[in-house]
Parts: sequence; structure tokens; C-alpha cells
Amino acid sequence: MGMISTKRVALPVLLFVGVAGGLAACGDDGPETPPTTVPAETAPAPTEPEATEPGDDAGSTGDLPTEASAADLVGLTEEDAEAAAEELGWTVRVTRRDGEDLPATMDLRENRVNVEVTDGEVTAIVNIG
Repeated sequence: MGMISTKRVALPVLLFVGVAGGLAACGDDGPETPPTTVPAETAPAPTEPEATEPGDDAGSTGDLPTEASAADLVGLTEEDAEAAAEELGWTVRVTRRDGEDLPATMDLRENRVNVEVTDGEVTAIVNIG
């Protein structure tokens, strides 16, 4: 009665060895490399966009469209709207044509104006982006 059965000891030992071996395999054996950083004196300083008054049209190339400034595209032909937008650094995407929604990706482009076109004319700004 003083002896321990080898069958009772073998199972817990095998479980321990299996779990310990599995955990050891999960570790990263490579050398740890510190993250790279840019010294503060060489990092570019953040810039703030120029403030604009509400209702200002995006008059110069590179300004982002707003609902108010993009409204200038309404009433133009699709081709004229694309040309006007290109002069401002914007892109135009037709997302609704003649009452039918068109497929569009959901990526955000701050300089893109999504428009509705009916009979070749921009009739509405759907959204910006």
C-alpha cells in the first residue's frame, strides 16, 4: 500500500510536460529589438490647416471640399463638374445615376465629392469622401 501506482503518476506528468512544451513553443526566440524612434529635433513639426470662414468656397488648388463649396458643382454637366473639381484638386465620383445607386468602395478620400447625376447633369451632392 505504500507504493504509488505508476499509471496515476504518469498521466499528470505527461500533461504537465505537454503543456509546458506547448507554452515554450509560443515564445519568441529571436532577439528583442527596440522600436525605432526619430529624435525630436529631426522630427517634422506638425502643421495646422489654415482657418477658413464658414461659407468660403475652396478657391485655391488643394483645398478640401465642403458641402457648401461642392454645391457649386450642382447644375454642371458631369464633364464640366469633373473639370472644375480637378482644377481644385478634387475628384468626382458618380454614386447615383438617373435614380439608380451605383456600387462604390467605402474608402475615405477627403478630396472626393460623390455626386448624383440625372440626364448627364449633376443634380445633388451625395456626400464628401
